[in-house]
Amino acid sequence: SAGTHCARLARAVGVVRASHAPRTALVVDRLLREGTQTATTTMGRGGHTATAATPAATEELRRILGDAQRSKHTHERGLARCLALVAEAPEVFAVDAQDEGGFFEHVTRVLVAKKRDGGVERCLAFVAKVCSGAVLQGGEAEADVAKRALLWLAKAAGAADKNARCRALELCALVLERVVSEDGAEVDERVWTALSDAVVPRVSDKVAAVRKAACLALRRLQEENPAATSALARALARDASADVRAAAARALDPSKKTVGLLLD
Repeated sequence: SAGTHCARLARAVGVVRASHAPRTALVVDRLLREGTQTATTTMGRGGHTATAATPAATEELRRILGDAQRSKHTHERGLARCLALVAEAPEVFAVDAQDEGGFFEHVTRVLVAKKRDGGVERCLAFVAKVCSGAVLQGGEAEADVAKRALLWLAKAAGAADKNARCRALELCALVLERVVSEDGAEVDERVWTALSDAVVPRVSDKVAAVRKAACLALRRLQEENPAATSALARALARDASADVRAAAARALDPSKKTVGLLLD
């Protein structure tokens, strides 16, 4: 069934609470909706000063993300620091964080950054490492962070800002690729459906880069999922962009129904 695929991801995805809309959450929603001319590619600067509630935790998060933006050599150590911070200050990783300078505010500013450079690529890679590492290396608290992050990224995949859509899908692809490759992978059907429902429509997005990212994200979402396979087959056969067609070819599972398309 669709519930047999992704290692320990079953406990890594749940339901994002939407009952609160504090200031930081509103900032995140606005950025995803509109983008920003002032968003920095440095994850460590969220554009706001942390409140007095958790100054040490928000400063530690800023340093971790700033280091990750500058060099990939810091990522392994940064992952360990991030997972430790989850246990020490879980409020910093809340989707509806009451304090400014939280994890999701920083990530949002990377998603909507106008310029694409090495710093942005390193940031995306590190966030993917944090999400997959929280599933594969952490306990229940860390898995809960990955749970919120993946559903938050699924929501961001439908953002009005094209950069946010594209990078959210790229992150989904990176996390799924790392986690699903683990033996004994499982994900419950509700979670599988939520991820598929977020990604499949983006294969028909008006922006080619978004369509390409969606194809790559669907690579690990095809297990007994005809909607995903059909979307990839259509992209391979009809998409006007050569990059999208190539991504669909890489992602499409070979079968009796798709082998003809792959051989063309």
